[in-house]
Amino acid sequence: MCGIVGMLQATAPVDRGRLQAMREVLTSRGPDDAGAWVSPDQCVGLGHRRLAIIDTSSAGHQPMTFAGRYMSCYNGEIYNYRAVRTVLEGAGYEFRTASDTEVLLAAYDHWGPDCLAELDGIFAFAIYDQTDRSLFLARDQAGVKPLYYFASASLLVFGSRLRALLQHPGVPRDVCPTAVRLYLELGYVPAPRAILSGVRKLEPGEWRRYRVSDDTLRVESGHAPPPAAPASLPSNDRGWLDAIDGAVTRAVGAQMVSDVPIGAFLSGGVDSSLVAAAMQRHSTSPIRTFTVGFAGAGDESRQAAAVAAHLGTNHEQMMFAAPDLLNFLDVYAREFDEPLADSSGLPSLVVSQMASRHVRVCLGGDGGDELFGGYRNYGYLDRMAPLWSLPLPLRRLAGAAVRAGGRSGHRARLLAAAIESGNAVDAFALMRTLSKDRAVTTLVVDEGEQSARDLIAETFDAHANRPPSERACRFDLRSYLVDDILQKVDVSSMAYSLEARVPLLAPEVRALADRLPPHLKRRGSTTKWALREVLYRHVPRGLVDRPKQGFEVPLREWFRGELRDFVQEALSPAAVARFGFLRQDGVAAVLDAHLLGGQDTHPQLWALTSLLRWDDHIRR
Repeated sequence: MCGIVGMLQATAPVDRGRLQAMREVLTSRGPDDAGAWVSPDQCVGLGHRRLAIIDTSSAGHQPMTFAGRYMSCYNGEIYNYRAVRTVLEGAGYEFRTASDTEVLLAAYDHWGPDCLAELDGIFAFAIYDQTDRSLFLARDQAGVKPLYYFASASLLVFGSRLRALLQHPGVPRDVCPTAVRLYLELGYVPAPRAILSGVRKLEPGEWRRYRVSDDTLRVESGHAPPPAAPASLPSNDRGWLDAIDGAVTRAVGAQMVSDVPIGAFLSGGVDSSLVAAAMQRHSTSPIRTFTVGFAGAGDESRQAAAVAAHLGTNHEQMMFAAPDLLNFLDVYAREFDEPLADSSGLPSLVVSQMASRHVRVCLGGDGGDELFGGYRNYGYLDRMAPLWSLPLPLRRLAGAAVRAGGRSGHRARLLAAAIESGNAVDAFALMRTLSKDRAVTTLVVDEGEQSARDLIAETFDAHANRPPSERACRFDLRSYLVDDILQKVDVSSMAYSLEARVPLLAPEVRALADRLPPHLKRRGSTTKWALREVLYRHVPRGLVDRPKQGFEVPLREWFRGELRDFVQEALSPAAVARFGFLRQDGVAAVLDAHLLGGQDTHPQLWALTSLLRWDDHIRR
């Protein structure tokens, strides 16, 4: 696991000092080694920082050359590299190292862009072909590892962090108004956009190949195919559970391959408990597990400790309080190169710091909710779908009934509005966006070119033959999981030179989940039914059988109590004016609604706070 940077300049030689400055921004991502290479014609430069996990010897140094033709810099792990190496050896390739980097280079030489379909791993890489003067960029199919890039007619700059790109004077620092709007609606900036105009992120499975022609960069692009379907699908519920159990067990075993100490993030929920249980079955000694908790809604530390005790792991936990948020704010703003409104990024930094004192690799349970139907909103969409065919007056009557009978005022209002919306796209947009029923356009100076609803509609239209819950799953897999959850985990872990792995996103698991019958995802009010049943084979039902809590920091209470002064200062008129893309009256209304009006607007308050602190730490 590493950090990579590079540039392709069609009309000017590469500045080695600039390349080194870009590379050193990535030191925490790769503290063990550093390398740089500039092509003989000085049009290409590649830089690398290494976190040595597999083949920790100097043989794994990068950039790495292959066959006298290719030069690569690579961030990630290829879990099936031994199997791919065997296939390539059968095709006549010879290898001089034990690293997966050399296997990657040979795979590209043999298959070209189609090599992505052969790889099971998490990665972002660049390979320069000196023969045809082409630079190939790619990202793993699940979107675990990030890659930012800026491309103009004669310049390409790329890197594992946006901050690294800003070391190059050709990369603009202008904020993208559309990205600001999407961020305030979704809580993250969805790929391929980035928060800065002109900068982009590779999408999951995307590849781009640049060539120099007449002092101009020409580009071709494509996407890796989704994981292949299993040779045969189970014929009954028991068969599906057996298949999922086997796939998860194999994925965890493959991702435990490491030449350095390894552990697990354990929240006490279904997904992380399943991964930890599989790890312990593979291990002959107690594995290490790590948890962070906090008083208030969302805390699962006691359940995590109970699961750890049952599995017999070497468990460690830390409690997170309001003062810790203030202590980690500068780290948060420094490490997250794009604003992220997911407050669980803060405890993610805490647990990563704790784990990094003991291990270099941690496995987690990310992806289980999106793959196996873990969010309650999915069920709501299917249940309210028949109501959308009713005339608006009848939908309003149904909405009024929900408001009158709802135990939670906020959730009841949200579900009622979703029913009244009349279609799946608008209903899911209400559920997924931070603003809910408060128009985000009251916050932004420029509404931009695209809204969150537009993005959701694209995915829903592409899967129009599926039920609403499955269409929502597809959006979350493409957008929310990648640009919020996985981004949060990657940044938090790499801030402390820790590699985070996600076995539930292995190709075999994803292929099964994609074809899982809907009745195995949700039964009545039980979400993620199949994954729960698999877990109950290894962990007593009573330890994990409870409503989903998530990993949410109790900001609602903190902003009205211990952090009241902090949020008022962070969103002061002077701070809003300094950023320049927000309406002061809109920000003040959101703040007053939470502090004075009794409404819960803490998600928007945290989004605004994170945005302004990002601007102060990154762009200026």
